[in-house]
Amino acid sequence: MSAMSWTGSGGSSGSSGGDTGTNPEVDAAVRLLHRRRGWGWTGGGSLLALVVFTVIGSHLWANANGALGVISGLVVLVLLALTVVGLVMAVVDTVRLHRRHGAVRDQAKLGTSHHPLIAHAYRYPPRHHVSAWFSRLLLVGCLILAIGYLPDQVNGVAYLAGAGPTATFFPTSYGQDCGRSGCSTITKGTLVAGGRGIPASWPGTAVLGLPMTVRAPVWDGWSGTVSLTGDTADAIVAIIVGLFFDALGVLAGLALIEMMRHWLKRRREPALSGRGPLTAAR
Repeated sequence: MSAMSWTGSGGSSGSSGGDTGTNPEVDAAVRLLHRRRGWGWTGGGSLLALVVFTVIGSHLWANANGALGVISGLVVLVLLALTVVGLVMAVVDTVRLHRRHGAVRDQAKLGTSHHPLIAHAYRYPPRHHVSAWFSRLLLVGCLILAIGYLPDQVNGVAYLAGAGPTATFFPTSYGQDCGRSGCSTITKGTLVAGGRGIPASWPGTAVLGLPMTVRAPVWDGWSGTVSLTGDTADAIVAIIVGLFFDALGVLAGLALIEMMRHWLKRRREPALSGRGPLTAAR
């Protein structure tokens, strides 16, 4: 079979990124190209997200238990599964592509239009639905992570600014805070501020049963135990980490807004095209 039999017509029809309409085998190869890129994006993105989540979790949720521990474990399992599935499927689609005639692959490449890698998360319509939904979940996850860490960042800024009232911390037990550099001892107890008790932890060793005066956080957080700021270094670290999460959250928010804009634009296109020659004349 010669290459000329595959490239005679329809070479320009592939700019839309869909089926070329020239031959079923070429159309199938186009779909495989989109699938391979989508699965590769899913596998690589999952691996990167798994590494980042593990590093962050080892510092922020080293002793996570209860609902937070279950959620963290599920996230790790899902990311690990997506990494394996995405990379395996990308290899399988690559093998299937190489089994096809070279002229078919060349014609399919002319009919394939991929979204840019950076724009893959929000461009609509998606070329590969699994990777599209995965990338959107990553954007939402970055936004949630930034919002979730916001109380610690605010409390760090307040500590450096000298804001926030003093409160009494009642130490009750010791715990371990473990990260990549090892484990350190923290003190768990109850923070009494404004006439109410809040579960809290002190970044260091305090005498159990002996109340101590501390700087109360200006924001108790969303739920769970409040991490008290022990000194200026802790406050600076909280601010730096918070700024990193802020950047991720802003980028994710802008991408989600752009995704909605693309989606609304695609929704309006059928309505505009249905107005007939008058619309086209404009």
